Amino acid sequence: MVSSSQNEKTVGYSATEKSLLALLPTGGKAISSEELVDRHDVGDDKPFNARQSIVTAMTNLIKKVEHNREPFRIIKAKRSGPHPMEYKKVKR
Repeated sequence: MVSSSQNEKTVGYSATEKSLLALLPTGGKAISSEELVDRHDVGDDKPFNARQSIVTAMTNLIKKVEHNREPFRIIKAKRSGPHPMEYKKVKR
């Protein structure tokens, strides 16, 4: 059983999550997963599954931001088939 004091601990961010957090625009402007890949993996040596990796990292980042009760939220657009996901950072 997990005590309530353990639930209140903040969760650390990975290096990838920290860099993605820095790449998110402020002011509620949305950014697509493709744009995040282009900004995060600079150059021609992007991994084949880069977009899937970024989407997974963003999903984990959203959960950690909520758990840590940061003064902002990250909102993910609804899935729309093969189109890139969009994310935006907004104040609580």
